[in-house]
Amino acid sequence: MVQLEEKHSFLKSYIKGEAFFGFWNIINKGITAINILLVITYLDVYKYGVYLLIMSFYTLVADIFLAPLQETIFNDISRYVANKRESSAKKLYLENFTIRMTLAFLSCIFVFWGAKIVAGYYGYDIAGSFRILSVLFIIDAFYTSMRMFLQLKKRFDIISFRPVLHKIFRFIFLISFIYFFELGIKEALISHIFASLIVVIIFLPTFLKEYRPWRKIKTESGSILLKIIRTHGKWPVFSTILSSLTSNIRPWLIKIFVNTEAVAIFSVAQSFFEAIKTFIPNSTLSTLIPFEINDKKRAGDILVRGTKYLAILGLVFASLGLLIASPIASFAFPQYKSSIPLFQLFLLVLPFASFRMMAVTFLVALRRQKFLFFTSSIEIPIAFLSSVVLLYLFGVWGMVLQRIFITLVMGGLTYTYLLKQEYSDYHWENLFTFDNEDKIFIKKIWGHCLNLYKRKIS
Repeated sequence: MVQLEEKHSFLKSYIKGEAFFGFWNIINKGITAINILLVITYLDVYKYGVYLLIMSFYTLVADIFLAPLQETIFNDISRYVANKRESSAKKLYLENFTIRMTLAFLSCIFVFWGAKIVAGYYGYDIAGSFRILSVLFIIDAFYTSMRMFLQLKKRFDIISFRPVLHKIFRFIFLISFIYFFELGIKEALISHIFASLIVVIIFLPTFLKEYRPWRKIKTESGSILLKIIRTHGKWPVFSTILSSLTSNIRPWLIKIFVNTEAVAIFSVAQSFFEAIKTFIPNSTLSTLIPFEINDKKRAGDILVRGTKYLAILGLVFASLGLLIASPIASFAFPQYKSSIPLFQLFLLVLPFASFRMMAVTFLVALRRQKFLFFTSSIEIPIAFLSSVVLLYLFGVWGMVLQRIFITLVMGGLTYTYLLKQEYSDYHWENLFTFDNEDKIFIKKIWGHCLNLYKRKIS
């Protein structure tokens, strides 16, 4: 396992980056809990369900027009930088920025003027809420472009701090509405938008400072983005859209088969689960793995041992969620006690989520987007049909069972593909063995953690 530390110092960068994300994540979750408490205190279960449906629509449109190719583009930019092709990296980044901002403006116009059409399918007057939310497309697209570059520069300190800062400003706006006006669905949306805008303004000087050296680099001629779309890039365009349709249609399916209140109950349970899931340290992998992917032995070690350790951490966090987070959540959100059993069932996903986390990151780094599209083509109909059947049979519980089922099937499929097609020297049995290299690796992790801690307190 000594190989894992050589060259780009994967282990040091990983631990340092995850330490930043982990520290700010703890603070972020605390502020998030307070914000959620404020919103659900002043919005009844029905209105909170409406709010979540509006946000799910925004996410759906954003994923269709803004999200496709993001992972693929970032992976290719990282590989260009790793191979000393900075001119190609800059060209691709600028192309991506131009396209994203153009699509963001078009999405903003589409949602603003089409709000009445969408609202016509829903009994609650939400046209005004959709118009308010439309500007968020532009703000998020600009931040996503900034974040991509800061991630490339491994500024994990800045990236990990952003959610905390966003939640702090949102808390300020929520409190302001409560004390000086009133807090309803529109005010909750406005607080989200203003907080997002302020954070972009605050981080803009850091982005410009990091980008300054790139200004001297001459960009490559021709369109790199078009070449990517024609080759390995066309597959994730379709898979991202299909995946987004599946995930963001869930709240609407719950509304159809159960009711609007069930949307809120399910979403709160899912929020509790996602809060626990974010403690699994995988935030830096998409940045670091492209730098290691050309060394097959090193990459294989990272895949197998990384999956094994993340699965163990998933089991640990699932146990903590069951024993500690459940009673705390029940006490803090008494009106959503019915969400706690759903949250506890959700926790079964955590130990198995690591297989897909690692596998998808590697598949993107290896440019196996065609296979990812193939798996998405299988997953989408299975996910939709299983959602409908399980919702009909078990109500809102069925949606949690569907998540567990999909995680097991797709995680196993993608991980098995990698072992058979890319890293045939490794097998499933390696996940259940602990050898001397594991001991050495764990000692090195502990040593790096201690050194990082000593530097921070000295």
